[in-house]
Amino acid sequence: MDRELTFGEMAISRPRQFIFHREVSPVRVICEDLDVLKQLVGVKLKKLLGYKYPSVSGYETLILLFDNGIILSIKLRSHSIQFKFEVFVVHLSVLNEITENWSHSTDEIQFHDFEIAAIDVIRRLEWTELGSTESEAMTRSSNEKTKSAKLTSELARSESVQVDVGLAIASLSGEKLVCEAGSFPLVFQFEYQTKPDSFIREYERLVG
Repeated sequence: MDRELTFGEMAISRPRQFIFHREVSPVRVICEDLDVLKQLVGVKLKKLLGYKYPSVSGYETLILLFDNGIILSIKLRSHSIQFKFEVFVVHLSVLNEITENWSHSTDEIQFHDFEIAAIDVIRRLEWTELGSTESEAMTRSSNEKTKSAKLTSELARSESVQVDVGLAIASLSGEKLVCEAGSFPLVFQFEYQTKPDSFIREYERLVG
């Protein structure tokens, strides 16, 4: 879902100065069919296919296959906030079949008893910091800057933007699949968790 963004002024006169983004709207998950996702609660996940990005530790696409026939594609899409400020938002779509031909390596995980309890969106703050020159601008995120950052903290001010950067899929038995945008553009980092998450993240319930 596209959101209208109102951009503010960019200050670049001093080293390590923030770019101030006034009234920047949150960048929310792109989901083409939420009703289909609701059908996944109580359904078993059969298989996960992770398509690797060449020469980078991470995945550019994750494909989830469920025992009710639904095939879910998870990708990232770039979203420009302002000059030298680009974020990557999770994009979900339901496929009729897997048609893409991948020339690079693929990881496959088989599941035997992963029954979906809930699907959450992973949400974090991102902002841009400048170095001594304009070319040194870098995008930062809440879990990179500080692992305990909350959306309700002082970081949630005008120069930051909330971004839906991934998914957490929980099973009825307590396992969790976590895919989240990494530091490399358009690439996911993926975790399979069997115990409570020790890394502090912000979640928003999508279904379940």
